[in-house]
Amino acid sequence: MQSKRVYGVTCVLMVFASIAGATTIVMPTDEQLIAKSPVIVRGTVISATPVMQGDAIWTETLLGVDSRIKGENISDTIVIREAGGILGDRITKIFGSPEYVPGERVLAFLAPHPRGYYQTMDMFAGKFSPDDAPDGRRLWVRS
Repeated sequence: MQSKRVYGVTCVLMVFASIAGATTIVMPTDEQLIAKSPVIVRGTVISATPVMQGDAIWTETLLGVDSRIKGENISDTIVIREAGGILGDRITKIFGSPEYVPGERVLAFLAPHPRGYYQTMDMFAGKFSPDDAPDGRRLWVRS
């Protein structure tokens, strides 16, 4: 009886979460993220441009690659394409989707797309920015 009640409550919460536009991400460990990411690079965001594809807004980020940590045949500049963005008076927001800002330095865990661009692995979980720890060490952190 208790499991039916928990199941029912879980179903109701999932319905409310989907109505509210929530995104659920199971946070991978660093080891899992490294293992499943075909490409890992460090670089600087050159530009982030919203584009229309059909009826959907996507943001194409041009990343200047400073170093390749994992992966082969990676250009000095790559395109990362993520769903969402602002174009004119239209806004598409995908909660959990990473946002890249021109000038920002990033550590990106990526998956290549057959059309030649990349997508961030596990949404925001695959994008890190540099930050200083209280003891002065430089760390890579998720926003």
